[in-house]
Amino acid sequence: MCLLKAILWTLGMMFLVGGCVSSAVFAPLTLVQDSSASKECMLGYRAHCSFAPASTLVLVATAVPLGWASLVLWGRKPFELRLTEKVTKPSFGGRNRLAR
Repeated sequence: MCLLKAILWTLGMMFLVGGCVSSAVFAPLTLVQDSSASKECMLGYRAHCSFAPASTLVLVATAVPLGWASLVLWGRKPFELRLTEKVTKPSFGGRNRLAR
């Protein structure tokens, strides 16, 4: 069960971080001028994306929640580490001490 939780946590992080990074990278690229574009964008010049200001805002609005969700998920542990504690021979005090 712990392995399944770890795999699901990893896949969730890959989706969230990948979506955040790709949205953040592509948002400013929509504003770059491109002379080979077929149409002018809403700002009046030929850009990579003909919906330039709107698409930039959509990508930024997508990157922010995905980044926030990845930070929230990063703070959660994917699974509890259950460390087994070994007991050594009794010490001089008669109490068992935990092995390190």
